[in-house]
Amino acid sequence: MILISFLSIFFAFVNPVKPSDAITGEWISPKRDIKIRISRSPQGTYHGVIIWLKQGSKHQQASQDIKNPNPTLRKRQLVGIKILDGFNYNPKAMRWDSGKIYHPKYGKFFKGRLSLMGQDMLEIRGYWGVFKDSGIWKRL
Repeated sequence: MILISFLSIFFAFVNPVKPSDAITGEWISPKRDIKIRISRSPQGTYHGVIIWLKQGSKHQQASQDIKNPNPTLRKRQLVGIKILDGFNYNPKAMRWDSGKIYHPKYGKFFKGRLSLMGQDMLEIRGYWGVFKDSGIWKRL
């Protein structure tokens, strides 16, 4: 018992995991048609990039960012674009705030918030005016 306690304390100091990094990793959308990778930038904010689109999905069929308001970006592929950007960890609320979410379907950015619901479920919530929408993404 003493050995187990010692080892758990030892590993907590050797490999400390920041609570803010709990969202890093790969996630799949509620419809299982998009995968993103969330990581921390050198500035300490969090962002997410599309890394996969399901074959035959509506996203994969429209694989370019055709609704982007910038005409020079409309031919870029959806895989590789940043759809989550600028999220900061709020330790009091235990969530990631002040970020924006890009929705290729509309070619627009929305205010956003990220919240862990357990270790392997992430609520991604977008706001526009008085309206909001959210989805629960699962960790891969």
